[in-house]
Amino acid sequence: VIFAVATVAEVAGYYIPWVDNLLDTIASPTAVVAGVVVAAAAFVEMPAAYRWVLALIAGGGLAGGVQAMTVALRSGSSLTTAGFGNPAVSTAEGAASVVLSVLAIALPLLAMVLVLLIVLTLVGLFRRLRRRRRQRVNAA
Repeated sequence: VIFAVATVAEVAGYYIPWVDNLLDTIASPTAVVAGVVVAAAAFVEMPAAYRWVLALIAGGGLAGGVQAMTVALRSGSSLTTAGFGNPAVSTAEGAASVVLSVLAIALPLLAMVLVLLIVLTLVGLFRRLRRRRRQRVNAA
């Protein structure tokens, strides 16, 4: 029953405007904690102090960064399209997740390059949008 409710909530978050923003509020701290735990589980051969520091920085930091980018993308979509663009963004996000997961297993170096290109593209897009916003404010 819990799995069914979680599945319905996740699907609703992808395709019903503003529900995804509510779910992101819950998922953001959870993603950081999960990143720390998974990273700590991978570093079992290290002394405990090093393992947990590295897990906090690498696991928590990376998971938090990915979650922050997702939240920013979905919030931007919600604000610019009144939520009607969210299904397209969510579908693209799901497709990218599947493709990158398969590539990470089959061709890990290609997956890493592709992720880097996606991040650089998103950073460039964010900077361009911020620059346009500043120009509008200065013009007004």
